[in-house]
Amino acid sequence: MLVSTTLKNLTKRSRPLTDYVAGMRIRSFSFPSGHTTGSTITFGLLAYYALYYLPAPLSYITFTLFTLGIIAVGTSRVYLGAHFPTDVIGGWLLGVAGLTAALFIAGSL
Repeated sequence: MLVSTTLKNLTKRSRPLTDYVAGMRIRSFSFPSGHTTGSTITFGLLAYYALYYLPAPLSYITFTLFTLGIIAVGTSRVYLGAHFPTDVIGGWLLGVAGLTAALFIAGSL
C-alpha cells in the first residue's frame, strides 16, 4: 500500500471524468489502481497456495477462480469509470511484483 500510494503521489495522474469519480468521498490519484494491486497480491497468494496444497482437480479449479477474481477486479475498475485501463495494467504489474516479493519472503519461491 505504501508503494502504491507513493506512486500515486509521484505520478499525480487524475482519474477519468465519470459520475463514479464525481461521487467519491475520498479523493486520490489514479495510477496505479490500488484495488487491482491489492487483489492481485491477495488472490494471487491464495491461488498459488491452492495450486500447490490442494489435491487435483480442486487445486486447478480454485486456482482458476482466484485468477478470474484478479481479472474481474481490474476490469470492474475500468467498467465503473474509476480508472483508465493503463492504471489497471500498472496495478497488475505492481501486484505481481508484490506477490513475487511476498512468496520470496515466505520461502515459497
